[in-house]
Amino acid sequence: MKYFNVRKFFVFACLVFLLLLSNCSEDAPTKPEEKKDDASATQTIDASGGTIETEDFKLEVPPGAFGNGVELKLFEVNNNTADANSVTKTYQLKGLPDEITKPIKLGVKYSGTLKNESFIRVKQKFLFEETGDTINTSNLIPAIDSSGFIWTSLPLRSSNRLSKENSINFFVDFTEFFGVSDFTTKTSSHFSLTLPTEDVSKNTLLLEFLENNYTKIKNNLGLDFSDRWWSWPIKVVSVDVKENASFLYLVRTFNTSQSFTSSAFTNEFGIDKILLNQIDFNKTIVELGKDLLNLDMSIRFDTYPNSWVRGAIYAWSEELFTEDQNFISPEKFSPNAMLPLNIGMAQEETLSQSNLDHGDGMSSVIKYLVDDELKFGKEGIKKTLESIQGGANPVTALINNVNSLKAEWLLDFFSKYVGGKIYNVPASAFLDKLNGVWDIKSDADTLMEFKPTNAGVGKMPDLSAQLFLVNLKNSGIDASKDLTIDVEGDVNSDGYSTIIFGYKNEKLEHLIQGYASESILEIPSLKNSGYTQFLIVVINSNGVPPYDSESNAYLTLKVEGDSSDKNDEVLKSNKCFVWVNLTGHYRKDDGLGGVSESEDLTLFQSSGAVGSFNGNVFVGTYDDSTSLGKFVGTITVTLNEDLDKVSSVLWSQEQTNIYTSQATIRNTTMGGVNIPISTNPNLFQVIGNQTCSHLTDEVAFKRITSNGVNDQTRTLISYKCGVHSYIKVTFGKE
Repeated sequence: MKYFNVRKFFVFACLVFLLLLSNCSEDAPTKPEEKKDDASATQTIDASGGTIETEDFKLEVPPGAFGNGVELKLFEVNNNTADANSVTKTYQLKGLPDEITKPIKLGVKYSGTLKNESFIRVKQKFLFEETGDTINTSNLIPAIDSSGFIWTSLPLRSSNRLSKENSINFFVDFTEFFGVSDFTTKTSSHFSLTLPTEDVSKNTLLLEFLENNYTKIKNNLGLDFSDRWWSWPIKVVSVDVKENASFLYLVRTFNTSQSFTSSAFTNEFGIDKILLNQIDFNKTIVELGKDLLNLDMSIRFDTYPNSWVRGAIYAWSEELFTEDQNFISPEKFSPNAMLPLNIGMAQEETLSQSNLDHGDGMSSVIKYLVDDELKFGKEGIKKTLESIQGGANPVTALINNVNSLKAEWLLDFFSKYVGGKIYNVPASAFLDKLNGVWDIKSDADTLMEFKPTNAGVGKMPDLSAQLFLVNLKNSGIDASKDLTIDVEGDVNSDGYSTIIFGYKNEKLEHLIQGYASESILEIPSLKNSGYTQFLIVVINSNGVPPYDSESNAYLTLKVEGDSSDKNDEVLKSNKCFVWVNLTGHYRKDDGLGGVSESEDLTLFQSSGAVGSFNGNVFVGTYDDSTSLGKFVGTITVTLNEDLDKVSSVLWSQEQTNIYTSQATIRNTTMGGVNIPISTNPNLFQVIGNQTCSHLTDEVAFKRITSNGVNDQTRTLISYKCGVHSYIKVTFGKE
């Protein structure tokens, strides 16, 4: 049971009396052959009813079951290998009408002895034109023994059936019938499991798997199938499947677009026989869980059955159900890992292989959102499905239920995704799918423009991204040269953002990111950056529902900087500031024995230290009093010989706050090294994840608050850096 074995429950309203269970695909990659006119029986039946029969087959149509006259043709299949439990011949019936408004009786003569429970299996063959694949879907309908025949009453048939007339993708061949026997049924709270008696020993374990998965769906996603159209327990049977998994999903997904309001449904859920004999039970658990979740989603996606959102949630759910502690990503994710960048989130409402692949690739977006409880979480799945059930476009429903602006969370998603933090996608996967490459080979290489008209670039779909690689091959480049990155649209840069990664040792390191409308990003001093390759991610967060448009983005890269003179002007500065932004891990002691820990994004900011340079070394101090208290500090900065890098900086500060009831003292020490100059000659900075590698062991913070009885302390015990981190040293004049 692979990814697309998802619709084992819903073939009813659309197919004649089949529920999609027993699925056996055919090998012939051609349209099903038309049966030669060697029918065993032919009969025209109209609204007055009638019978078509042979010695071994009877179909009784009551008055009013058919609206108009139809010609039924019955064919006997000589080579019946349809089921190991078969007890009758196999018959194919051609000509059943689109709508059957009253139950019709079917009887087939059996041979041998009936054992335990018996059924009529009903099959129908499909051809998917896009691939040429054929497949059978089927349904077990309970039957009784009467005078050498096994009899059943076929359920009503909706006019919304899958047929040549209403689908450009599918053809439906004959409806097929044969009798089977020797089955046994066991029941749990929500499931009734019918297996061949020889497999009945597996009933208890499989029912346990099903119930556990039902509990996971209910407890984790808040889905309880409350809007179901079926009655508990869900009927579950085993089926033989030699499948093209993608095609099987297409057939089943199509059926969820049909009406679910027809009466007399028989609801069945198929377990592939191959899973009954799995040594790895995790495979069985995962597939049953995914199918069960998709059963609930069939309630929601009646209007948009083919949405990638459905496929993405389905693929993501492998992580929900798996018991594999080493789970990395969904089974079909890796071949489609680039689709979140290349295609984005456009809604393609068609049954196609590309749309199915899109859902597999976009499972990464679902994982990102679910893992962020503040933005979305598992609760977001439920809210999105409820919105879709209410008629919302699936993509719109998903985006509207994210508690963040598109531009913000898309930037964060691609930062984590390309950085390998979602499903461990390797850096090589992104470097193999570049939209453009620029090699800086000499001092003459100072400008590169990537436009939509460039080969490999093109327009950007809504909510997508493009990848560009810069190779620094000019080993003699001057240390003053910076790389600037600017993105514009046709009108302005609104809706675009950029991420810069350094690539080294087969790994991508996040360097800097930002919104194109707010700033031009730069890599200061390319020569001293520590990298010779830079991956640039351009993100397009533009678009309005249903996000199926495209935009033009223009990426401009420049190598610039003045190499003729040193940055002598900075030596005339007499004032210095230091800013450090990091995520700190703090320990708090309340002075009464209570200790707690917390993690916070913290900005440490100095006052302006007044001083002067002695050679390349600046020393400044400050002693300020404000409404926030008294600030006393010292800043010492050493520049390198070329004056384009802060070799070292040390800042220490004591802040004293005096109130009527308590006094607070904050002691801060910050140290940094190798901080390059920016395009602003008075600003030296490092931004992003690499900030921590430029901080020293001298980083420390401690706050002591006294209320006259006991002292409370808050101490920085460790820290980490992320996309919002930075260290900045600025110089100026009073």
